Amino acid sequence: MTAPSTSNKSESTATVSFFGKSGRQPMTHEAGLDEDLRRRGDQVFSWMQPGLVYPAPFQCALSIFRLPKLADLDAFSGIVDLARRTIHEHFGSLHASLCVAFALPTWARFCDEAGLPQPQGMAFAMPGDDPFEPNILSRAEGVLESSGAEAWFIAKADKSEAVNSITELVIKELHKFGLLDEDIYRVDMHSRANPNMPDGGKGGRVLGGRYKENLRNPVSPVEMLEHVLVGGEDMASAGGTFLFAQRFELNWAELHSKTAHEMEAAIGRRPFTNELIPTFDARSHIRSAHTYDASGNTIKLLRTGLPFGVREHASGGTPLIENAGSAAATDEDGIYFIGMAKSVRRIETILQSQFGGNGGPFSRDRLLSGTIARSTLGGFF
Repeated sequence: MTAPSTSNKSESTATVSFFGKSGRQPMTHEAGLDEDLRRRGDQVFSWMQPGLVYPAPFQCALSIFRLPKLADLDAFSGIVDLARRTIHEHFGSLHASLCVAFALPTWARFCDEAGLPQPQGMAFAMPGDDPFEPNILSRAEGVLESSGAEAWFIAKADKSEAVNSITELVIKELHKFGLLDEDIYRVDMHSRANPNMPDGGKGGRVLGGRYKENLRNPVSPVEMLEHVLVGGEDMASAGGTFLFAQRFELNWAELHSKTAHEMEAAIGRRPFTNELIPTFDARSHIRSAHTYDASGNTIKLLRTGLPFGVREHASGGTPLIENAGSAAATDEDGIYFIGMAKSVRRIETILQSQFGGNGGPFSRDRLLSGTIARSTLGGFF
């Protein structure tokens, strides 16, 4: 479970209201409900790890393997506290942050050792042989990855220098617990713009700057409480969230072999304009990832998809298609996807929609069919 509370909930916590001040008004029934929502919302946000929901343009994810016994929950709390003091002293104006997450079995162990209840939202509807993984991962083998990382960090900031400094500090502290470089997998990301577009091509673009990512994210505090953060339904875990991370490598030879129409059909949206395509093609990426809960409400994740790396120009495609449709020689190597929700079942339901619900081995989602994008690192936290 990611974003465990870093503050003691029995202590008073100073926080800035995400809902604003209510002002003086008669305490009608509606005003009482509004005040109650404001109070509960501020409470949940005060327990959230600072910076968790901020979509910073520069980020770095660290996947941590082979945790030694010294690396317990207190040890990780110490690393986060040290990083936050460093941020306060040196990067206070850059919206810099560091958040930590743990693989589901690791968090279950921490809860058991501390005598705390495990989060209610940590149970899958259809678990696999491992109860901490959904069976959809085995059906999506070769496209999605569960790599066995035991912990995960995300450093964010408005400038790459700050992210690099925070990341190096974390790695240095992890070395003190006996972790080696090969136990720490690092992925640096940055938000990409497309200056060739008429509107300046603002950041957050993927697939060679063609598509704007994260268009349908929850943005309001109420949406965060409804879709992303654990709240009053599980007070022991309030302020936390569940996270699914995947490091997708892109097959540029395949991408560049497609016509503009084929790309639009696979994505479900027009490039550059962000316009949704009115289509009955249920296999587009947009349609496949759009699904509903048991009450018929749209399931929303807080999603981040940022480019990482630079593709090798000679990517092994046939000579006829290697350079066809290329946006630039600086196309990204791949996309690092992060999706957050208030329960693992919400993420599981979307994955079921993308990979079909009939138990077969084939993907419904054209983008995740295995020929365009494949993950090499990731899992649930």
